[in-house]
Amino acid sequence: MKLCLCKNISPATIRSDIVQYLWDRRDSLTLLDGTTVHLSEKVSHGDVESYLHEMAQPGTFGDHIMILGACCLYLVQFTILSSLGDNATVVVAPNESSTIMPDLPMMLLGHNYCRMTLLNPLACDT
Repeated sequence: MKLCLCKNISPATIRSDIVQYLWDRRDSLTLLDGTTVHLSEKVSHGDVESYLHEMAQPGTFGDHIMILGACCLYLVQFTILSSLGDNATVVVAPNESSTIMPDLPMMLLGHNYCRMTLLNPLACDT
């Protein structure tokens, strides 16, 4: 699925789509390089169902797992720019080392403490 934000896709729909994508892969998420991520090893107390229930709630801040899910679902990668400086800026890509993948679109997120804002929605190919 390719993310095209010039169409009227609500944040609630994007959240719901990512949560459903992760729910369908709650035992293991396969990244684009074939790496398997066991979500139970990444969430608090290994409780993936509770984690996804919480992430489905409006107003809950997304985290690295949700962003990684978006990378896999929408075939994109993110650079998260931080107000904490260059050392806090990170790339999240759907591969084991989260290195930039030249063939995938790059999305920018602004991180100001715990709030993230989309800075550059993808353009449509239409």
